[in-house]
Amino acid sequence: MGICTIGVLAEPNLVEVSDANDSTLKLLSYEDGRVIEGRLIGPGLPPENWDPNKNLADLNDVSAQYLDKNEVPAMSWSYGCAPTSATMLFGYLDRNGYPNMYTGPTNGGVFPLTNAVWGPSFEGNGQCPLTASQNGLDGRTTKGHKDDYYHAYGSNIDPYFGSWTEHTPQDSLGDFMGTSMYNKYQSTDGGTWIWTDPEGFPLYDYTTHDDTQRDGMHGMKLFVESRGYSVANDGQHSLNYNQLIYGYNGNTNGFTYDQYKAEIDAGYPVLIQVRGHTMLGVGYTGTDQIIIHNTWDYNKHTMTWGGSYEGMQHYAVGVIHLNPAPTPTPTPTPTPEPAPIVSSITPDSGEAGSEILYTITGTNFLNGAIINLTKTDETNITSIGSLNGKDLTGTFTIPPDATLGSWNVSVNQNGRYSNDDILFTITAPPVPVPVVTGITPESGQAGFAVNYTIIGSNLMNGAWVNLSREGQTTIASIGTLKDETLTGTFYLPVNTLTGPWNVSVNQNGQVSTDNILFTITPAPTDTPVVTLIHPDNGEKGTEVIYSITGEHLLYGAIVNLTHDGEENITSYAYIPGPGLFGSFKIPSDALTGPWNVSVNQNGLYSNDDIQFTITDSPIHVPVVHNITPDSGLQGESTDYLLQGENFKDGALVNLSHPEQGNITSTGNLSEGNLTGTITIPDDALPGPWNVTVNQSGLFSNDNVQFIVLPSGPFPVVHSVVMSFAAPGKGSGFVVYGENFENGAIVNLSHPGEKNITAIGELVKGTLTGTFMIPESCRPGLWNVTVNVKGKVSNDNIQYPIKGKLR
Repeated sequence: MGICTIGVLAEPNLVEVSDANDSTLKLLSYEDGRVIEGRLIGPGLPPENWDPNKNLADLNDVSAQYLDKNEVPAMSWSYGCAPTSATMLFGYLDRNGYPNMYTGPTNGGVFPLTNAVWGPSFEGNGQCPLTASQNGLDGRTTKGHKDDYYHAYGSNIDPYFGSWTEHTPQDSLGDFMGTSMYNKYQSTDGGTWIWTDPEGFPLYDYTTHDDTQRDGMHGMKLFVESRGYSVANDGQHSLNYNQLIYGYNGNTNGFTYDQYKAEIDAGYPVLIQVRGHTMLGVGYTGTDQIIIHNTWDYNKHTMTWGGSYEGMQHYAVGVIHLNPAPTPTPTPTPTPEPAPIVSSITPDSGEAGSEILYTITGTNFLNGAIINLTKTDETNITSIGSLNGKDLTGTFTIPPDATLGSWNVSVNQNGRYSNDDILFTITAPPVPVPVVTGITPESGQAGFAVNYTIIGSNLMNGAWVNLSREGQTTIASIGTLKDETLTGTFYLPVNTLTGPWNVSVNQNGQVSTDNILFTITPAPTDTPVVTLIHPDNGEKGTEVIYSITGEHLLYGAIVNLTHDGEENITSYAYIPGPGLFGSFKIPSDALTGPWNVSVNQNGLYSNDDIQFTITDSPIHVPVVHNITPDSGLQGESTDYLLQGENFKDGALVNLSHPEQGNITSTGNLSEGNLTGTITIPDDALPGPWNVTVNQSGLFSNDNVQFIVLPSGPFPVVHSVVMSFAAPGKGSGFVVYGENFENGAIVNLSHPGEKNITAIGELVKGTLTGTFMIPESCRPGLWNVTVNVKGKVSNDNIQYPIKGKLR
């Protein structure tokens, strides 16, 4: 095999290897005298310029045997070839007796035959919530697999790591198979571990390295169990396994072509492992051909058993058998209890931090009912009610930090809730008027920070302590309550008016009035000296936070950057430490070069030849990584988060389409990202729009897309009738269904064939028209769809076109 050993890993008996003939082979595990091979498979993206009509299966060949074509989904690549193939397998089972495999809102909860309904990913490939869950897909409103683990194919970045808590519980195949989960399983984005026995024996439900390099087939078993089903057992082994094929690397124990055909004949799809890629085997034809879904398009293709596919050698299979789905046990229908009805609550208000004795009137109450005060995004306030006659009585303990305002009153009795719009209002407790009897110290020098203590009564933590004087700006501080006194710090600007200032405490509008005075004395008259400014340079158009060190520096000093013939750039400095701190906003048109640094304290100026250099701003081309959410409805506004690099506040965010004008939004810079609102016109074309950022004429170009979704109901096709459907003929049609419009596009489609299209005329709720069927048209069942302004029906309605095979 040409294996070169690299080194032993921290885990016992696990060796990292490199094989010049098989770059996917990464690990060898030595176990009880045998060797097990670990391969990292994927991402398995389609080849550049892939032709979906290449190596198409001839399903009309007499030798062709394949699983029901109306039941096995075909999917385009979705965040990894292995979970995409597993999704097709479980999508088939979802449609054949295991309905809990997919329970989302799409297609009435039945897994669709393709993943086209979910649109393209941000990289332009496919996506599917069963493969990789994600926020905004299939009605999901929280982060999922793609958000937490996937950055870009081949990447080892897990976006959640160090940034947020990953989602729980696991809910998609990528979660269970360990795909793209680098920090847990060392699987790069789109990659999945597959373990095999090089001697060719089946490797049943492999879990030896489940905590570090999870086997994808074991992950498939975990997914099955999460859906309430179980994997079959032959009495010794769990029937989920990987196995090399017979003859690969000379083994004589491997999985054979006859075994593969037996799996298909028994109704089981088979995972096909080629070097670097996983596909789904769904049939066979001829003497040595298998029929596959390759994860790159929606067609059926062929390859030679044990041969290569697009240069990737076939080496192994993955097999999984399930026990029959359990038959649900009928639940006796209980006699329903009537829902509680609330008429009133007395009292109907209470203060935060208090206990409220309440009485609830109404009907259908039970002793021990749970009484809740509820408010959106807030934790319920709960009480147990006691039946007193026909009323419920009890006590609410309202937290001191409860949100003020109206809360809904709800009674819960064994899961049956009242819903009567009865409100209880939480009010703020009365704030006592503060009383100030003294302040220590009673004076402070301008230009310095003074730590004070307020003595008095009725004082509250977080109260505002103010120094005020007529015609002057108030000097304010937030006080901390300690031992019934308020402590804090006054920062006295260097230019503060000297003399007595009034001391007052403000608590939610309640202000002390006690004629307590604090005297501000003159600032020192020493001339400020500047020895250093850091940093000593900054770019035009930026804000620079600086620190100045020197001598005789006072709080509130005016710091200037000066240059002959130019307006000063001015900042007010503060002192949290021994130096001056502040920030300069450097104009975008400021003169480049050295500027003098000067500190002004009551007309006393430093003069120390300290310089600050203004430089040109470098050119930053914006880079867009992704947009969240990545879709929105016609006629609606969508708040977005645009993640990327080199963004500036006020950048223009554009959605562009080759057939329509741009949809534009102004982005607000927030923690390096751009946020804003996209308002999508009613007539915006459905489908992908390109996302770009424009900053002073510099445009991002990162192939990030936003999907405009059609609003309103989708067309539904119930049935179709044609006068005569044969190649070379015109065929009149009538399409029966719902939500049609005059001029809707009616399509006939068939794998590997160009669509046959007609414009429908709306007549009494049906669409009528004529198909011109080409001479070269392939006979067989063609799918019928209706397109109304970009909204396409998806009802699996088919019609046979007659004629001879080509």
